[in-house]
Amino acid sequence: MLAEILIENKEYKEAEKYYQGIIKKDENITQDELYTYVYLLLCLNNYIEARNILEKMLKVKEKSYLLINIRTD
Repeated sequence: MLAEILIENKEYKEAEKYYQGIIKKDENITQDELYTYVYLLLCLNNYIEARNILEKMLKVKEKSYLLINIRTD
């Protein structure tokens, strides 16, 4: 995946743009992609957003969905 390569190369801002594009398109995102996105947010010191996503993942996991929408608008 493109974002994982960008993260390996420590191009965090570019990887964040990639994920923001997915979120803005209102697409569902897989659990693996979400974990990678949370890792990216932690690398960018965006702890609050990472925590919010993890909390939402826990709530949705109870419903046992593989894909969830993390858009917050």
